[in-house]
Amino acid sequence: MRSVALIAGTGSRELLRGLVREDVRVNIDGTAVALVLVHHPPFGFYYLHRHGPGHCVAPHLINHDAHFAALRALGVKRVVALSAVGSLRPDLEAGSAALLHDFIVGREATDRTSARPERLAPVHTDFSHPYCAALQRELRAALTGHPGFVDGVTYMGVPGPRYETPAEVALFARQGADVVGMTGTAEAVSAREAGICYAAIACVTNLGSGLAPQGVRHGAVATEMQAIVAGLRDPLLRALGLINDLPPCAACGSRGH
Repeated sequence: MRSVALIAGTGSRELLRGLVREDVRVNIDGTAVALVLVHHPPFGFYYLHRHGPGHCVAPHLINHDAHFAALRALGVKRVVALSAVGSLRPDLEAGSAALLHDFIVGREATDRTSARPERLAPVHTDFSHPYCAALQRELRAALTGHPGFVDGVTYMGVPGPRYETPAEVALFARQGADVVGMTGTAEAVSAREAGICYAAIACVTNLGSGLAPQGVRHGAVATEMQAIVAGLRDPLLRALGLINDLPPCAACGSRGH
């Protein structure tokens, strides 16, 4: 049974090292969604690179709705996501793996979570609990004690693809966020609208602009992400196996209106 999927992006291919896998494509209203079916006995799971094969889709252009429609078509009911993020706190260092508890949509006027012209009717989803509690429980159990694990941070979602200014980093921290990223809020909203359980781990690849003497470079972000993912690989695969066997979640499985 393949009811679980892993969505990741920058620097995440290390997760699949040594695992048997096969390419899968699902057509959603003319959009071809590319996935990988990973065989990891006694279970299997789907892997979706959110930026597409070759990391060719910019953060603000990702079709999250198509991704989750494809996952639903394949019978996926639970998704764990890994996201590269910048830290908004000097004490939350690069190399940390943080379990997300809440999010804020920043620069909302240009964020597609708030304005998607292709949607015909609004879906009013409840976000009192932005992430699936059952998935969070399994991820917390798997990662507690792991070096750099932090439980309970708030994600600031911005559209990108540019990195933030020092003034924005300071503002986001004052607004109550701990980390900043470009894909996590839109992805969480699409998951909830699709009725799919979703939880996310923010992988801190760098301190935000103004918190470190050096600037932010995508190459350095990707290198740090690869190192974080390599350390998370074994506990994460164990957690995916347990998540695959979870009973249906009524809270996430009932879409809002």
